[in-house]
Amino acid sequence: MLSYDAAPPFSAPLRFFLTAPIFGMLAGLGLLLAGDLALSSRWTPQALALTHLFTLGCLGQVMLGALIQILPVLAGCSLPQPKRFAWLTHLGLTAGALILAGGFWFGSPSSLQAAVGILVPVLLGFVGLTLYALMRAPHADASGKAIRWALLSLLATVLLGGSLGALLGWGLSIPLQATLHLHAAWGLGGWLIGLVGAVAFRVVPMFQLTPPYPPRFERFWAPALQCALCLLTVAMILQAPWLGLISHLLLAAALIALAGMTYRLQRQSRRPQDVTTRFWSMAMLSLLTTVGLGIAELAGLQHPALPVLLGTVLMAGFGLSVISGMLYKIVPFLAWLHLQRAAQRRYAIPNMRQILAEPAMQQQLHSHWIALVLLMAAACGIPVCSWLGGMALCVSQGWLLRNLIIATRLYTVTRQRIALALHQDGLPSRLC
Repeated sequence: MLSYDAAPPFSAPLRFFLTAPIFGMLAGLGLLLAGDLALSSRWTPQALALTHLFTLGCLGQVMLGALIQILPVLAGCSLPQPKRFAWLTHLGLTAGALILAGGFWFGSPSSLQAAVGILVPVLLGFVGLTLYALMRAPHADASGKAIRWALLSLLATVLLGGSLGALLGWGLSIPLQATLHLHAAWGLGGWLIGLVGAVAFRVVPMFQLTPPYPPRFERFWAPALQCALCLLTVAMILQAPWLGLISHLLLAAALIALAGMTYRLQRQSRRPQDVTTRFWSMAMLSLLTTVGLGIAELAGLQHPALPVLLGTVLMAGFGLSVISGMLYKIVPFLAWLHLQRAAQRRYAIPNMRQILAEPAMQQQLHSHWIALVLLMAAACGIPVCSWLGGMALCVSQGWLLRNLIIATRLYTVTRQRIALALHQDGLPSRLC
């Protein structure tokens, strides 16, 4: 049961949504400046900087902003002072991501220390407050329970990332390779894919007009994903290759199940050509490609470009596609919802298609396709594609930002018109 009356003010998630494409453009600019050096290895300073611009700055902004919006609606749990909570979280995440990327790019231990000092408390505070709110929620469906698992994965990601930051900034002695792999596994597998799966249980049927996910799938998918990651962690600690193989196969099965089930439901959609459906289809195809690349690496295929290509497909193909599809539904829907509440059924408001027109979204979808193909080519080491991919990413993310700004402006103008009409009619305003 969705509770729209519990939704926070529009400004709370909107600041995250508008910031995300800016980080995407910064990542594109960084790729333009670094060229082929950035993707020659996943461990170069430039590659680490670009990775965290993507994960923290672009994907992370949308994920945290979406949680602030959907937790009260999906789970009925209220966050304390949502506007202040969103402002502090957004400020810390934005500043921390920029400083961390700069620290990697310029090799500055002091910047890494500052980034750890900002990001770890902010993200731990976010996890603590949201988990506390979820535990106090009057009801928790399968989506709410899966979000809890995703938040626990974020907790593990932050602790592992903070340990790596302490190693680079203060010289803390920890097993570097194992910690790096676990940080990436919990961050991209448990947090990114885990949260996307949890949110998909509700937003795919709602926005793409598909049948619901099977109840058994909703109940067992998130725990299975977490079980695979826990086995991987134990395998790393015990240095047990056979257990690591089992955990990787379980993880691959969980990802294939999510992609396959989502694609199966999309084939029954009443809006098969909708932009959001196409973005999500691209994301599921990218997820299956990621699994295929991972299995090839597990089978012993050795190629310097393989790890970089795997990360590119997962972050740009899966992550960017999902958040673009989500933003194109969530932002117009929230604008319409808040305007409808403000208008009190007395004044006309634009519908969702008027708030953000279909052709503008289609054009950005095409630019995203081009950027993804060029980024994959750059990851494979094809000359000049790093610069072309960087430019295409800047264009694609700039186009996304433009579309979101257009929707925000229409919302603002309509809000002002409603406020004026309410004032002239002597009625109280409910705008937020």
